[in-house]
Amino acid sequence: MERQIYQMTEKQIEKYQPFNHDYYEQSLAAFDVNKEKLGKKFGIKKRDYASTMIRQSREYAQGMWQARLDRFMNVNYIDDKSNKYYSLGYYTAWNESGINGIENNPNFTR
Repeated sequence: MERQIYQMTEKQIEKYQPFNHDYYEQSLAAFDVNKEKLGKKFGIKKRDYASTMIRQSREYAQGMWQARLDRFMNVNYIDDKSNKYYSLGYYTAWNESGINGIENNPNFTR
C-alpha cells in the first residue's frame, strides 16, 4: 500500500512547538545548577528533563503520528535519519503496543 504523510491538526500545531536546539542546550546547562542538591538522582532527573523537552516538540509528535499511520496502513518501518527527534518519535510509536489514538482521529481513513 502507498504511504500517506500525516498532516497535523490545528490543535496539534498549537500544542507542539518546533524544537529549539539552542533553548534545549541552555535549559540543560541551567539544570546543572541542581547537581549538588539532587546528588545521586541528578543523572536520572536530567535525562527525564531532556526527554520531556524532546517529547514536547513538533518533530517528535509528527514522527509518532506518522508511525501510527504507517502501522495502520500496513506500511513497513521507514528509517528517516534526517531529523533525530522525528526518528525518535517514529521509533517510539512504532514499537508501542497497538495503534493507540488512531481509531478516534478523523485524519485516519483506509
